[in-house]
Amino acid sequence: MAGPWVGFARHVRIKRLTLSFAAFFVFVAFMISHHCVTAQGRCQGCLPRIDDVNDAMRPKKIAVLGAPIEIGASQRGTLMGPAALRTAGLMTLLDGLGFAVEDYGDLSVAGVAALDDKEPDNAKHYREIQPWIHTISAQAYGLARTGAIPIFLGGDHSLSMGSVNGVARHCREIGRELFVMWLDAHADYNTPATTITGNMHGMSAAFLCGEEGLDGLLGSEPRASIDSSCLELFGTRSVDKAERICCAFAASASPTCARSTNSASAF
Repeated sequence: MAGPWVGFARHVRIKRLTLSFAAFFVFVAFMISHHCVTAQGRCQGCLPRIDDVNDAMRPKKIAVLGAPIEIGASQRGTLMGPAALRTAGLMTLLDGLGFAVEDYGDLSVAGVAALDDKEPDNAKHYREIQPWIHTISAQAYGLARTGAIPIFLGGDHSLSMGSVNGVARHCREIGRELFVMWLDAHADYNTPATTITGNMHGMSAAFLCGEEGLDGLLGSEPRASIDSSCLELFGTRSVDKAERICCAFAASASPTCARSTNSASAF
């Protein structure tokens, strides 16, 4: 499963598309949760359960949804992420892997009412990003409930605060533990209190693990934080000093907190 996705990721990088791996964070996490986690929440690796074997014999459905958002980052361009991924042949790739793919197009927050919670300090474009996050979360939850594997196309890491939250909510309801692999050069484990730039895309992983500071972001959408032990940082090479402290504090409660793989200078 990982091979084709790693290959696709490299293909996208070679073409220098301005986007991130956020498009398939939830895909990887949901597949791990859906196929490898037992009732006790422990991954069994090469020891599949009987129902997993049965599942493998059924046609797999994938629901694709674009989230053209870029205001969470400091540079423009990730707005084009969904279109770039489709142009690069994502649908053809998935179809070739034997998945039944349904493309739901791109989300829009036009007409979504603004919320009136207190805006946190040092979180740029909070009010503009907020409708995207709680709208994506609701859509992610709905798609996950259909039994399809949801893939969210984008490039601004901020969207994961909604997409992962929605899938985590579904997994919690059905008694499954969700694991997230975070493929990025940075940890994105800042909060409004620790961030240097104020860019919300750098707060995504911390938000997903239940860190404080963006508590009103989802509005009435339920927040389904994952345990920090279920977050794997992959390819991390740069972590802010305050992020380092925040991760270390979380690790004192969860010894495997935000583990970093192939990291050059993370910890």
